[in-house]
Amino acid sequence: MASQLCLILLVTSVLALDYRESIRTVAVERPLRDIFHWGPLFPDGIGLRWDQEVFDLSHRDLTLTAVATSGSKSEVTESANLNEGGVTLKGLTPNSSYIVTATANLGENTTIVLRKTIHTPANGTEPPLFYFYWGPVTNQSIQVSWDQLDPEETRNAIITLTAEMASNPSVERSESARVDVGEVTVDGLTPGTLYIATVTVLQEGRQFFNSKRYIRTLESGHGGVTVVTTSGSGIASAILGLLFTCTVLVLA
Repeated sequence: MASQLCLILLVTSVLALDYRESIRTVAVERPLRDIFHWGPLFPDGIGLRWDQEVFDLSHRDLTLTAVATSGSKSEVTESANLNEGGVTLKGLTPNSSYIVTATANLGENTTIVLRKTIHTPANGTEPPLFYFYWGPVTNQSIQVSWDQLDPEETRNAIITLTAEMASNPSVERSESARVDVGEVTVDGLTPGTLYIATVTVLQEGRQFFNSKRYIRTLESGHGGVTVVTTSGSGIASAILGLLFTCTVLVLA
């Protein structure tokens, strides 16, 4: 899924018939969302955890590499055996954006590559519990997905996405999902219309995060946007990609 910035590269001729479906099933039999979990996120580092029971490959390593989006050529790298179940990459700069890549060679021409854009929190701030990604947006729908950075603390959370028509807030649509689902979509919207999109996190009946964005649905077709919002600070940063074509207004 493009909004998740995850890519699996399987270099094998067996995938010629149906590349997109095969890349999710040849390496492992479960979706990557169920196996790999980003976090926790620190001012100077990022962690990645995984279900080591999936990989009976104690001699195989996973390498985590972070490169600053500012254009600096320096990179920070850390590795761990797949049977360890996790790795933490330290040495990052607080309040900075990075492209983090996890690579694991499973042998037999099979490589897993996970790629994520992150923003480290500033010193003295609480680490975020979620990363939210707005998009994709179509002519009739808005989607938000998320990374659960502390699954133990937020395991019972409910995520609600509400879209209110900016010109008439009484017209709204809302959808909710359990935190382990990873995404929620509001459908049935009007094409080419500006909406106030609100994502809310509830845990045990208590609201502990709320973020609003102004998002315009497309006139036709579909596009995408990765407006990343951290639940700890509420800071949003717009990350533009070559394939993202929809019009989005981001109001801090």
